[in-house]
Amino acid sequence: MLQGEAVVERRVVEALRSGVPSRSVCQVFPMGRQDVLVRFNDILEDVGNNGSGPGLYVFSADYGEGKTHLLLAMARSAEDKNFVVSFLNLSKETPFDKLHKVYPKLVAGTNLPGSRQPGFERLLSGLKPGSHTAESLLAYVEENLHPKLYAVLRNYVEGSKVEENARLYEDLAGVFIGMAELKAIHRLNFGVPLSIRPFRVTSDIVDYFRFLNYLFRASGYAGWVILLDEVELLGKLGRTARAKAYQNIAQLTSDASLRHTVFVFSVASAFYTDVFDLRKDPEVLPRLVRDRLGESAGDAVARGIAVLGTQHRLAPLSQPEVDAILSEVIRIHSRAYGWPAPESAKEAVKKYFSNDVRLRSKIRAAVQYLDVAYLYGKEPSLTISPLNGMDIREDQNFFEETQES
Repeated sequence: MLQGEAVVERRVVEALRSGVPSRSVCQVFPMGRQDVLVRFNDILEDVGNNGSGPGLYVFSADYGEGKTHLLLAMARSAEDKNFVVSFLNLSKETPFDKLHKVYPKLVAGTNLPGSRQPGFERLLSGLKPGSHTAESLLAYVEENLHPKLYAVLRNYVEGSKVEENARLYEDLAGVFIGMAELKAIHRLNFGVPLSIRPFRVTSDIVDYFRFLNYLFRASGYAGWVILLDEVELLGKLGRTARAKAYQNIAQLTSDASLRHTVFVFSVASAFYTDVFDLRKDPEVLPRLVRDRLGESAGDAVARGIAVLGTQHRLAPLSQPEVDAILSEVIRIHSRAYGWPAPESAKEAVKKYFSNDVRLRSKIRAAVQYLDVAYLYGKEPSLTISPLNGMDIREDQNFFEETQES
């Protein structure tokens, strides 16, 4: 049977082999981004200790250069500092012009420090009627947020029909409850009718973000970190939807109620060329929105664009940094499979892959080199194919890894 350490290291090798970022890899691979992590930790300290949020960090890099890996390293760092962390990939299902679709996906990707179960239901189920935390939370929601949230929270905390709490939690997690159903639950719990103003999900959804910001802090956590990956997919939206997405970015990152929240945006570098330069969003969209919807709406679009424009461009890793990463790959492969993995894997990658090849490709090539060497008991030979690819061969057994440009 494999020892526990070997099991973990085999998982790391499997993640590296697949090219899919994972938290297990982040534990051993900082990928040479210590300067970014230092700056990020400074933001965490400021927001956690001083409530100076919303905190903000935007970074960009080319595809395959470790953006998602860096986000996962940030998640680990934030959890170590007692922050609740939410991780979200933007996609067609989570377009940032529709925050009511983003929010439930965000909750599904939320983890409390030390918990393997996503979501925040544990915090609500631990609220006791009359406790300081419960009373503080109820008072904040009643005074500052839409009455619907107060009705949902009060019914969850103080209601007698606890079997209805699952549905109430679903609402707070983004599966919004209809007003008729909420009124029925309220009557069952308190025996009186509920009368509140209409809830408009598209305009009132930000109150749910404010609710979680306060809940996490009141529950003893340092704050909330929201990590947004593949933000470049904003460029897939139409012009009107992009304008709304920029407005949402501006609203969230400037909302004084989110004083214990940090937003991190990871953006592929091509976004700035394709959307900012070629489509001229910074010049065109604010003007169009001002003409159609007024000065304040256009200004919000401009502010959202400016937020993404503050990006820190991740510098390419130096050769010594790449060498250190490849050495770590060799070390982990050796420990995972209990064999003396050859250092020649590093030299082979350096010889046959130019500096501009993506780091992800170099790592996968090193792992596959080691896999072949482990399987056949001797180091493979390498040749460059006519299609500018790389063959790693052992007699007639070989595989190909096409070199990415």
